[in-house]
Amino acid sequence: MKQDVRAMCLAGHDTNLANLAGVLDVDWHDSRQPDDYPPGGALVFDLWREHGRSVVKVSSVMPTLNALRHADFGPDAALVQHTLALPPCHGTTSCPLDAVSAWLATRLDARYIEHDVPSLSSWPDASR
Repeated sequence: MKQDVRAMCLAGHDTNLANLAGVLDVDWHDSRQPDDYPPGGALVFDLWREHGRSVVKVSSVMPTLNALRHADFGPDAALVQHTLALPPCHGTTSCPLDAVSAWLATRLDARYIEHDVPSLSSWPDASR
C-alpha cells in the first residue's frame, strides 16, 4: 500500500458492489461492458480536502472482458472508469462529507449498523 493511502477497504463479491450501488443510488452501466460487476471490479471512495472541507468522490473501475481474458490491465483501454455523482450533491462528483453522512443516515437502518465499527469522519489535520 502506498504511504499516502490512509485507509483501504476490500469487499470480495459482485453482490457487495450491487448492494453498495443500491445504498448509494448510483449506476455505472456502460454499453461497452456486458457485465456491470465483472471480476476485479471496484468502487473507489476518495476522501479529499477541497477549499478547507472534506469531500467524498466515488468512482467505479471495471476491467474490460479483453483485459480479463488476457490478464493485461496495463493499457488505458483495459479499465472502464466512471466518476459517480451522489444524489445529495445534485449531479456533482465532489460531495461534502457532512452531506454524504447526513444522507446515508436517512438510507441506513441504525438497528443493523455495527457500533464497534468506526464512523465515517474527516482525517485529523496532518499539519498539527
